[in-house]
Amino acid sequence: MKKGSRVLIGIFLSTFLGAMASYAAIPDANNVREANPDVTVSCTVCHEVGNFKALNEYGQAYKNAGRNADAVRAIADEDSDEDGVTNAEELKAGTNPGDAEDN
Repeated sequence: MKKGSRVLIGIFLSTFLGAMASYAAIPDANNVREANPDVTVSCTVCHEVGNFKALNEYGQAYKNAGRNADAVRAIADEDSDEDGVTNAEELKAGTNPGDAEDN
């Protein structure tokens, strides 16, 4: 196989795997939206900034509560990042319930 073909295959696989990883999180984002219809959801609601394999405090609480829309509702009154603001209040305000520094 020529070097150019291997490079193209590598680029394709990287793009494909990256897209699949993003697609896997869509149900979780939809669960947050179902419980909070007016909020904007990004990856960093549940994941550490710059390390999307690691869950932040909110993401861990969501996972432990069952990883569905009922889980989002169950942890709504908690303060996962311990910044004095509930998870629900942070989602409505557009701040991150898993990052104490953004409030």
